[in-house]
Amino acid sequence: VPCRRQPEGRASGCAATPRRGSLLYKMCRCFMAAVCVVACGMINANDNVLTKAAMPIRSPWPAREQEKRNQITKSGGSIDLVFVGDSITHGWENEGRGKNLYDTLRKTYSILNLGYSGNCTQNIIWRLENGELDGYKAKLFMVMAGTNNVEPPEEVAVGVRRILDLIRSRQPQAKILLLPIFPRGESAADARNAKNAKVNEIIQGFADGVHILWCDFTSELRDSAGGLSGNLSQDRLHLNEAGFAIWLKHVLPHFERTCGK
Repeated sequence: VPCRRQPEGRASGCAATPRRGSLLYKMCRCFMAAVCVVACGMINANDNVLTKAAMPIRSPWPAREQEKRNQITKSGGSIDLVFVGDSITHGWENEGRGKNLYDTLRKTYSILNLGYSGNCTQNIIWRLENGELDGYKAKLFMVMAGTNNVEPPEEVAVGVRRILDLIRSRQPQAKILLLPIFPRGESAADARNAKNAKVNEIIQGFADGVHILWCDFTSELRDSAGGLSGNLSQDRLHLNEAGFAIWLKHVLPHFERTCGK
């Protein structure tokens, strides 16, 4: 609000603006520049909080969200295994992919599959913050996320870290089985494949061997060129039933050990 001219002898309600070029004006400019430097430094120091890959964004699957919330309600609050991820994890429920193995697993374990096709880390974070960690207590979460993200590897890793932190804070009794992003494409030189390899190098360090366990069997999914084997995937991204059999072989011992069955 601009200062109003005060009657003679009455103090002004705000300080006068210093004249451009005066010593006071220059001192004010220096002070404001210093404030900006400090503020920018604070923002940079908190990039992990501000990175796009960790910003919650709702995914376009409201019907699936409701389906999973209904399943949580019907569970009575007790679920053995929770699968968290994107379309690759969603594939456990798909014919020609993991469905036969998934149906067999469900004879022994109660499973909540929170894999949603097309999801990035941002979408998973939104879902976990909006009901998908509430109303039950799980024994083990299996997490794989990040192949759909377009951000740099360091930012994607921040998104994965946020997912793990949400699970740890809201389901502290549960173990987390953290998987690397699976290989994709026809060779190790595939741009997304190369980026995901860098993400995996970072997120492996999130496993503490107690609460978060690292489970890497990607060497069995690659072909000689370093891409996802054509024998295990028709599109070099989503696993077929043979690929899911390899996946199950490596994670089943963790399911058995954690759930005691």
